[in-house]
Amino acid sequence: FELPRLQLASCSSDGHLSVYDLRKGRLEARSDELEEELLCLAPLKGGKKLLAGSDSGVLGVFSWGDFGDFSDRLTPAVLGSGEAIEALAPLSEHALLFASADGVLRAASLHPSRMLGEVGRHADPIEALAVDAQGALAATAAHDGTVRLWDVSEAALGRRAARNSGSAEAETEDEAEEAPPHQGKRRKGGKGQGAIRLGQDFDFSDL
Repeated sequence: FELPRLQLASCSSDGHLSVYDLRKGRLEARSDELEEELLCLAPLKGGKKLLAGSDSGVLGVFSWGDFGDFSDRLTPAVLGSGEAIEALAPLSEHALLFASADGVLRAASLHPSRMLGEVGRHADPIEALAVDAQGALAATAAHDGTVRLWDVSEAALGRRAARNSGSAEAETEDEAEEAPPHQGKRRKGGKGQGAIRLGQDFDFSDL
C-alpha cells in the first residue's frame, strides 16, 4: 500500500510487514515474524495507523514507525467472524470495511473497537474491495466473477449498526430488500434506469 510519505508498505504470508522508501529505493523497516499470515493492508487515522488483515481473522494494528509487532488487535470475537480477512478499505479516520473468506463484507470501528454491522455478502469469498473518494460507495469482487456495489455512507452504516444490536430477523429482511436476486447476466439499463444498482450482482466470468 503506497502512503503519502513516498513509502510503500507490503505484507506477505510469511508473517512479515515490510516498508520501503521509494525515493531511496531500499527497505526501511521490517516487522518481527508474526504468527499470522498477513493478507492485506490499509492505512487509518491519516497514516498514523496501519491495519493488517490476517488468515486467522485477527485485524492487527501497527503504529506508524513502530513495526515490530501489533500495537493493538481486533479479535474475531469483536469483528464477528473468524474467517480470513481478504481485503480492507478505510472509510474514515476511525472506520473501515473488511471482507472475509466467508464472502461477507463488514464495517468496523477502530476507536472504539467494535463491529458496526454486516454490509452485505457474496456466495463466494471476496477477493477485492474498493471505496470511492467520498467514502459513500463500495465495490466488491468475488471469486465467482461477480461485482457488487454497496451503500456505505455514514447514514447507511448507522442503520446497520442499529440493526446489529437488534433481531437477526430484521437484518435478514433488510438484506432481502437491499440485494435483489442474482439475474445471471448484466442487464442493459433501460430508459431512465442505470445499468448498475446497489446490491445487484454482475457476472463477468463469461467475458
